[in-house]
Amino acid sequence: MKRIGLNYLVVFLVFSGIFVALFHTPLLRQQQVLFYRGLGLLAAATVLVGLGGVWCRRRWKQPGWETFLAALVMSVALNLSFFVVFPVTFDRSVTMFLLTRLSQAQPSASCAGLTTGELEQLLIKQYVKSQGAVNRRVKEQTLIGMVKTNGHCVQSTVRTAAFLRFADLVSRIYALR
Repeated sequence: MKRIGLNYLVVFLVFSGIFVALFHTPLLRQQQVLFYRGLGLLAAATVLVGLGGVWCRRRWKQPGWETFLAALVMSVALNLSFFVVFPVTFDRSVTMFLLTRLSQAQPSASCAGLTTGELEQLLIKQYVKSQGAVNRRVKEQTLIGMVKTNGHCVQSTVRTAAFLRFADLVSRIYALR
């Protein structure tokens, strides 16, 4: 039992190390949507670790195929979950923007942080305008086929309608509305 646990741990650590290291390479850097780049790098890490597992199996007869495959699937699932919950969310989060600005705020006589009005102004001025939040999202959604542009007009696509139906279903399942 200890050997199986050790195999799981080794596969997880190797997989996680490779997955994170791939983000520091130029591989798929042209993919401008972080989520899709992450999925591509997750696939690359899966192939690399899979090949490594084949090599280890031939050389040392360890781990067993079932153990290795289960450990690899678990590693992919855990890394995907972490990637989506943290880096992808942080990259897109208004909350992260606001928390960062609050931590950088210089206390004044009337407020030890920022007022809600000041936060709102920072959000509009910096996040929306300076960081080009709308243009960034339009470009991103154009790349994945959710919207199309016609001059200055941004239009939804058939894919958008299907996605919104799916989002509505998920929202109802998890009682988000």
